[in-house]
Amino acid sequence: MTQPDPSGPNPRETNGLDDAEKPLDPAAQRLQQKMRRLVLISSLTMVLGLAAVFVAIIYRINKIDDTEAQDFVSSLSLPAEHEVVSATLSDGKFILLLRSNGADTLNIFDAQTGQALGVVDLNR
Repeated sequence: MTQPDPSGPNPRETNGLDDAEKPLDPAAQRLQQKMRRLVLISSLTMVLGLAAVFVAIIYRINKIDDTEAQDFVSSLSLPAEHEVVSATLSDGKFILLLRSNGADTLNIFDAQTGQALGVVDLNR
């Protein structure tokens, strides 16, 4: 009796291919091609979307403001013995909340000239 050749064909194999490596039927191949195209298109869409978001962020960060820098007065003359509690710049005006002896006032100044525009007494 002769023993079977160990390097011979395996009965579980057909034409040297495993079950997982058997060629697909044409319908399965078409489905596989469709899925590959779908994944490729969706991946490219996602990459382009992310690139657009990054470009928009970089554009906003580096955007140069076309408006000229406004010149502001370097000093203001304030009433004597007043403490500045708060200061705000809005629409070309300095708005200062000043306190003196427990009384609060809002003083409004033009930001470019330093001219006093008004005083509002805040009574408690």
